[in-house]
Order: sequence, then C-alpha cells, then structure tokens
Amino acid sequence: MKQGYIKLYRKVMESPVWNDPHYLKLWMYCLLKATHKEREVIIGNQIINLKPGQFITGRKILTNELNEGMEPRHMLSEASWWRYLNNLEKWGMLNIKK
Repeated sequence: MKQGYIKLYRKVMESPVWNDPHYLKLWMYCLLKATHKEREVIIGNQIINLKPGQFITGRKILTNELNEGMEPRHMLSEASWWRYLNNLEKWGMLNIKK
C-alpha cells in the first residue's frame, strides 16, 4: 500500500462527479494513483518518465481495480469505465494520452 495523502478541496461537492458514486470512485482513483513527483517506470522494454499528476493504467487493470470489492450488481464493464473516464476528460478534469 502506498503512503501519503492528497489534498481534496470541498469544491469537489460542486463537481458533476459528486452525485454519481461511480464517477466519484473513478475520480478518487485517478487522484490517488497519480504520482506526486517525477519518476521513471519500466513498461515492457521502455522507460517512461512520469511527471507529477501522471500515472499509467490500462482498461483491464482499471476495471479490475475499480470493481474490486464491489457487489456484482454495482460492478461496471470495461466499456462503461472507459466511457466514464472519457467523460472526465471531456469535462476537463483529466487528460488521456494513448
């Protein structure tokens, strides 16, 4: 388990993600996964330099981690989580690099 904390402003309660538990969980996931300082990671045979606020994930990993511990009726498909993530990008809350 990673150590540390993130700052969370009360203004999040005015955000569109606040009223949907799936969006809120995804947004918190992104905030908590993002690196807080520059670092290098190895992906396959490539070294990737991550800047603060960036993290690497894939659709399957994202889906598995976000559905973990949820009741089956609350789990979302890979396509649904991806659509939610794209909506966060459309709302200007994050950027996706492919």
